Amino acid sequence: MRSLGEILGVNRSWFYAAVARHPAAVETALRDRIEEIVLALPGYGDRRVAATLH
Repeated sequence: MRSLGEILGVNRSWFYAAVARHPAAVETALRDRIEEIVLALPGYGDRRVAATLH
């Protein structure tokens, strides 16, 4: 199994630098995914939502 960096042709340091430059984009994507889970599964609490994210 190849890593995402190998597929995209970038190294790990580039990825972490990009995240450091745009932390809001990463936080927004995570928040959007959490919202999708909560709306799809309204009975889930925070622990079950976290488990679903993993």
